[in-house]
Amino acid sequence: MDYLPRPGTVEFLILCAGLYLVAVNALTLMLCRLDRRWRDEGKPGIEGLTLVVLALMGGWPALKYALWFEGNRAGGRAASWAVTLVATAQIAGAGAVVLPGRIPDMTAGEMLAYLVQGGPQAEEKSLPRRFGPGSE
Repeated sequence: MDYLPRPGTVEFLILCAGLYLVAVNALTLMLCRLDRRWRDEGKPGIEGLTLVVLALMGGWPALKYALWFEGNRAGGRAASWAVTLVATAQIAGAGAVVLPGRIPDMTAGEMLAYLVQGGPQAEEKSLPRRFGPGSE
């Protein structure tokens, strides 16, 4: 099986992390649907804390999907807010890890001027033209 990465490589780590996230999200979505079925039958649903723990483990996309698109109220309003906070924290944390090496060292004003003027090629065009002896 040459198409699978070898253990001990970065690609293998990414594959394992991806499979883990798929499994946690599948479990979370299954529990949300089971919770909805139980609540429709009048049985007690799944505790909100269980769903928040699954969100912390990486299952927040499935839980947000169930809350937004399936109309599921799994865990109640408190769990919904907790999942939103978990999602925000995980996205911000990933951004803090990934983005620092990719963002140029600029202030907000310099970045805005760079975006408005059109980048470095616009700088070359906007240089003042020299008049007088020695000019072209």
